[in-house]
Amino acid sequence: MKAKIVIGVLVAVGALWLVATSIMPKVAVAPGPQSAAAASGSIDFVPQTLHCGDKWVEGDVKNSTNRTAHLVQLTILLDDASGNQVGHLYESTYHLGPGQTWHFISSVDEQDYAHCRAYLNASF
Repeated sequence: MKAKIVIGVLVAVGALWLVATSIMPKVAVAPGPQSAAAASGSIDFVPQTLHCGDKWVEGDVKNSTNRTAHLVQLTILLDDASGNQVGHLYESTYHLGPGQTWHFISSVDEQDYAHCRAYLNASF
């Protein structure tokens, strides 16, 4: 079964926001369209690495820019089958250098979620 993917990007002063959504647990999120910052690279989810499992959410985030991201924050929202938020997770890393990849794993306590949405914020 394929997951419906929604990825959007908002570039603000000194920060890049990215959102990825996976409709079913245990399904990878494919890459979306290139961000507005694509000319100089971006902080982005590595294709097909965001997995929403029964007890965990994991994935990879890559810094494709030529600058160090001083702080990368990840917010994962857990939704039930009706689209109501039933939980959330937070992860962060510091000093993600150019070309580096951050692998994250978050444990999930919510049993009743049907899909997850991940929001990424990077400050340079």
